[in-house]
Amino acid sequence: MRHAPLYIVVFALLFGAALPDTAALAAGPSAISAAKTRIVNPFAPLFRMFRSDRRRPNASAPQRSNRSLGGDVRIREPAAPKIEFLPKDPDAKIVLVIGDTLASGLVKGLQVAFADNPKVDIRGNVRGSSGLVRDDHHNWPQVARDMLANGERFDAVVILVGVNDRQSLRIGKERHALRSEPWEKAYRSRAQDLLTVFLGAGKPVVWVGLPPTSSGRFTADMAYFNDIFKATVDANGGTFVDIWKSFLDEEGRYTSRGPDVEGRRARLRAGDGIHFSGTGYRKLAFFVEMALKRVLAIDGGPAMVLDMLPDGRPAGPQIGVVLPLTGPIASADDKLAGEDDPWTADGENALYRLTVLGEAPQAVAGRVDDFGWPRKN
Repeated sequence: MRHAPLYIVVFALLFGAALPDTAALAAGPSAISAAKTRIVNPFAPLFRMFRSDRRRPNASAPQRSNRSLGGDVRIREPAAPKIEFLPKDPDAKIVLVIGDTLASGLVKGLQVAFADNPKVDIRGNVRGSSGLVRDDHHNWPQVARDMLANGERFDAVVILVGVNDRQSLRIGKERHALRSEPWEKAYRSRAQDLLTVFLGAGKPVVWVGLPPTSSGRFTADMAYFNDIFKATVDANGGTFVDIWKSFLDEEGRYTSRGPDVEGRRARLRAGDGIHFSGTGYRKLAFFVEMALKRVLAIDGGPAMVLDMLPDGRPAGPQIGVVLPLTGPIASADDKLAGEDDPWTADGENALYRLTVLGEAPQAVAGRVDDFGWPRKN
């Protein structure tokens, strides 16, 4: 029984490790349940003797994560270049932009577009909630007449309106639904009234079409308005700028991103799917800028002169200056310009015999293209 004390010690350790703490028994059932989860392993010190000492990573140390390598990658938009606005000349051409909430962004885009051109001054007269439907709220044809009557100076007009006009239209005491026949007739009349007020005063007009939106029904109405605007401009004069396809993807669908004026892919539309981002307004202004340069004969472009009828109306649609894309057509008897002593083909020339007569050149004896047989020595 020499080893009896050793057996007793081992038995006591094992039995004591399996029992819960006596203090937990006295504390109650909840403490007993917690103590059962804290079972002591008597051989843990023995195992720790053979375990390598691995330091745990410091919780305060920064941990690298590979999560950024997968999933959606957020592309940071390039920083907007710093724009330097040159002072305008006293006799600079004044372009007046009128319209609704989209027109307010177009004003800023055009101001950036002509920032380095002292000969063009962009000014705005916009009302964000306006349109052509609510003439009781803001009557644009009457506003145009008042500006001309007050002698307000401007050389050309840019119109962008219609995004707020998806509503019924009141004629007298009756309201007519959008796209109904009375609605369309009255809407066309108001668009024509606004356009001819400026054209009658000899002011060139650039009417900007509406863009597609993220909503299918909204987009259909914008296209409907554009048809009315374009037909009105074609019938009365002015320049219509169609921007529709420039803000669609390759499959003809709405997209919030696309190439900017520098050709870099960027966000062009705002989160509401209707307005533009700053980059988008700059792209919108790019197309209007091209039209204004033609209208105002800026940078060497031909000027557009409005011919007026005796009653003050423009003489037919203004399609701009017609430039011939080809030279004058010569008759069959005319002699075309050429050299004084033109080259004549030599009938003995090997190239002439091959290309004109179809005769293959004679093979040279001993050359690789000499296929005669028997072989000549």
